[in-house]
Amino acid sequence: MSTTWPADVLEGARREGALTWLSAWQPRETEKVRKAFTERFPFVQFSARYVSHPFDAIEAQHRAGRGEVDTTGPVSGTTVAGLADKGYWSPYVPTTMRDLDPVFRDTAGRWYSTHSMGMAIAYSTKRVEAKEAPRSYDDLLLSRWLGQILMEDIRHWGTSAEWALGVYQKLGEPFFRKLASQSIQWYTEGAVTGALDALAAGKHAIAPWSVDYMVQLRIDNGEPLGWTNPLLLGRVPANVILATAPHPNAARLFAEWLLSDEGQTLIGRENLGFPARPGIPCYMAKFYPKGARFHINGPAEVSRQKAMLVAMYERVFFSNKAL
Repeated sequence: MSTTWPADVLEGARREGALTWLSAWQPRETEKVRKAFTERFPFVQFSARYVSHPFDAIEAQHRAGRGEVDTTGPVSGTTVAGLADKGYWSPYVPTTMRDLDPVFRDTAGRWYSTHSMGMAIAYSTKRVEAKEAPRSYDDLLLSRWLGQILMEDIRHWGTSAEWALGVYQKLGEPFFRKLASQSIQWYTEGAVTGALDALAAGKHAIAPWSVDYMVQLRIDNGEPLGWTNPLLLGRVPANVILATAPHPNAARLFAEWLLSDEGQTLIGRENLGFPARPGIPCYMAKFYPKGARFHINGPAEVSRQKAMLVAMYERVFFSNKAL
């Protein structure tokens, strides 16, 4: 299906002729996206690079009021929503997303999402035998996992706040109180990648919060990992155009393309998440029951609830003591 790109955005991108994107997709997947976009729009000199924590660079550019970065994503929607009222992002609603579920965009157009993902329990097959693999959240409470569970401390980064809110809504605070008795090992780096590295190395047995497609990519590459998503928890990451973007029209064109049938097909085919556009084939769909739907809290809702979640973690896990 062909797409008609907005004329003003297309011509503006031609004039600007460049685009810089900080990607949270892994380097190989980032390059696939960069290459496909460049083939479609060869007049844009597209610099795309993987950065696990793009917000430091974004903060510096925001303070300076100028810089080279135009767009970033897919990154933590909770963090993006928290910065939305501070003037960090340039509002834009891609024409290609106006018929999509509202969960994939900010009501004021300050961020958009190209896909959803499952929030999975990941485990190391070096440490966990197939017959012992967790199939439910109650399985995390078994005595065999004492001291072997790795969790993110949301007081430090909060990238797992979406997971914490979903579990809280489904199982309540009593579950977290039981989990606290498992001598949790705490992760403070703020990126799923590092936690999965630790599992693959056999340093820990289980990480209750992870991302299904990220684990599956590693499994497909032969890493000793497994995953499950018994509560069908999901999340949407965010993409933004910086208010200080030197090439705003090129960034808008990138947004249009990512949400077009062409961009969405690439996301589904290359295992980059569940495409936002319905009906697009998706590699990950085969790992879920037909018709399964994720329980998703949008970034704005998670941002509103984060203080409550942090207070719960303090109360349940840390008793107001610093890590």
